Amino acid sequence: MKGTILDYSVENGIGSISGDDGKSYEFSSNDWIDSKLQPEKNVKVDFDIQETTAINILPIEKESMEEKTSEEINTEEKITEEKKPEEKKAKTRKFRIQWGGVFSKLGILVNNLLLLSIVLLLWKSNRDQQLENIEKAQGLVNSIKVEQLGESFESLEQAKTNVNEALKLVDKIPDYPTYPYEEAQATKVKINEKLKAIQENEKLLLANDDKAKEALKSAMTIATEAVKISSNPPHTVVIWEQARNKWQQAIKLLESAPKPTSIAKEIEEKINAYQNNLKIVNQKIEDEKQAKLTFDSGLNNATRAFTLTKDNPKDISIWIQSYQEWQNALTNLKKIPNGTTFYTEGNAKINEYQKNLDAVILKIKQLESTLNQSHKINTSKNMA
Repeated sequence: MKGTILDYSVENGIGSISGDDGKSYEFSSNDWIDSKLQPEKNVKVDFDIQETTAINILPIEKESMEEKTSEEINTEEKITEEKKPEEKKAKTRKFRIQWGGVFSKLGILVNNLLLLSIVLLLWKSNRDQQLENIEKAQGLVNSIKVEQLGESFESLEQAKTNVNEALKLVDKIPDYPTYPYEEAQATKVKINEKLKAIQENEKLLLANDDKAKEALKSAMTIATEAVKISSNPPHTVVIWEQARNKWQQAIKLLESAPKPTSIAKEIEEKINAYQNNLKIVNQKIEDEKQAKLTFDSGLNNATRAFTLTKDNPKDISIWIQSYQEWQNALTNLKKIPNGTTFYTEGNAKINEYQKNLDAVILKIKQLESTLNQSHKINTSKNMA
């Protein structure tokens, strides 16, 4: 396209051209190709059009609008000679215009290709990240085993954490063309299925937990009763058996508490403590029973010892048997365990029986002395 510069501002580097097509085109100094000449008003130019802007602008030799002077006519040959370099310049300008436009368009194409490459790389990176998020979410969902959700509160909490994390991963994927939105929604369906299973198991666990807490409360009340019964020993077998029954009831309650439960550790600790207390009470019962047997044996020894000497007061062999019975009575009474109901009474009997034993020993000595004297008298008579 050819045209004429209408105006040009050196300060701003902006101007306008009136084209031969009657339209006006804006241009800037950056689109001016000739480095020797500067844009001026009324200068003829050759240029390309890009929308409403002139580009690749080259100045054209001014054609004089005035008639040729005689001097110019005389120098026509000279001008003719000078036309050759001008023609060469025109060809150069034409070449520069043609190829300048080509290179300009090529540069724009390269820039657009680079921009497109960057956009594609960003898209691929974003899509790869989204696919990775879906894969992570699927891994989290697959790690949740429905049959294990009701085993403990810990496994349930871990499953809830996995579900929430998986939802965050797939919720970030928008419904845009070429985005893996459908895959994300399919994964979300699986997540919601696992979430439903988690909620159902959570209800069961919470119900079991309430029952377990109630069982613990009742067991602790019964244990308090057992402690009260066992306080201020010693006690008879009957009292200890009452305490034992309470400990057994408390343990049975705890062992029958629903599982799993959030208080499983506390229940286990209580069961161990109550079983230890039951063991102590059982030992107390055995000690009390053994103490009674030992005490009764001691009384029986004492009764036989007394009866023997009462029926045969002068027979030394009877007194010796009585001595042995008193010895056995003392031995039995000394075996009575401390902390039993028979311990104090047994100690009192020990003092009494010890005195009786001492009396029997003295009696035996007296009878031995009498027998010795009788033996001497009989020997003397026989010698006489």
